[in-house]
Amino acid sequence: MAMLLLASCHSGVVKPKEVVKADSVHLYISPGFVANREIHYWRVFPHSRAIMNVETRDIRAGGNQKTFIKQVNDGLQAEISLLVRKLFVDHISADIIAIKDLSYMTDCGSLEVEVYCGPKNTHYSYYLGYEHVEYSKDFNHLLELISK
Repeated sequence: MAMLLLASCHSGVVKPKEVVKADSVHLYISPGFVANREIHYWRVFPHSRAIMNVETRDIRAGGNQKTFIKQVNDGLQAEISLLVRKLFVDHISADIIAIKDLSYMTDCGSLEVEVYCGPKNTHYSYYLGYEHVEYSKDFNHLLELISK
């Protein structure tokens, strides 16, 4: 009797006769050295659910910091969820297509992705200042959606 082994998480967790599903994926675009007043964190869950947390900061000394959840429409949630699944969970879409050289600009920030899958987590970090790195269409589209 043949045993089918499938895994949807890059971390290498494999369970026989069962597809391992990501519990959630967290995305954060770090602003680099620029002090933004508003920072967005995304949490993507199974079944096309995506939540945007917004953190507002008063950059003056003694300023306040507030965090709240912002509702996003179902269509945007589904689109972000699909792209996250394709890029970081199922790995059916490439993130980087080509690297021509590693020259970079400073102060550009990065995209941080944390995939929570069972007992293991996988972290991806993309510094966005590389001048000659070609990202995939899906990756660029995801960046565009979560940057709004």
